[in-house]
Amino acid sequence: MLRSLLVALVIVTLTGCGFHLRGAQPLPEAMARTQVVAPGGSALRYELEAQLRGAGGEVVDAAGGESAVLTLHGEKMRSRILSLDTLGRAREYALTLSVAYSLIAADGTVLVPTQNALVERDWRVDPDSVLAQAGEREVIEREMRQAAAQQILRRLRATAGAVTPAQPESGNGQ
Repeated sequence: MLRSLLVALVIVTLTGCGFHLRGAQPLPEAMARTQVVAPGGSALRYELEAQLRGAGGEVVDAAGGESAVLTLHGEKMRSRILSLDTLGRAREYALTLSVAYSLIAADGTVLVPTQNALVERDWRVDPDSVLAQAGEREVIEREMRQAAAQQILRRLRATAGAVTPAQPESGNGQ
């Protein structure tokens, strides 16, 4: 009885303060049909395309039918040693994924100038299990690409959604 009363009280409090789940954020109209251009074999490109489709956008492969072009100018994965064990072997790394990107409308209007997305993760390793390290690093890098793609799309929604490309003037003299 007391538990039910507490749950009801929490629900009433949350609804009274205006709290609601964010839910899916729609893509800006300028990104309805997006072409993603990236250096060959970019895993981030495929992640971005999947997330664009998941957000209700259409990904086009060839130029000409797009409403915007999302260009990945560079994608760099770096690692540096954070700590060593008593034998001088690396025990912990800092992994950093940095991506430069821009968004241009089909008419050439720059919707989002070149920006950088940055994702960092710490990775603890066991120097005695070399095989497990490679698999674990692949999983971490995949998660970092997912996080980078989410970060890029959030920024594009905020920035490209605020910019409305100039509409061509109609020739009716009004």
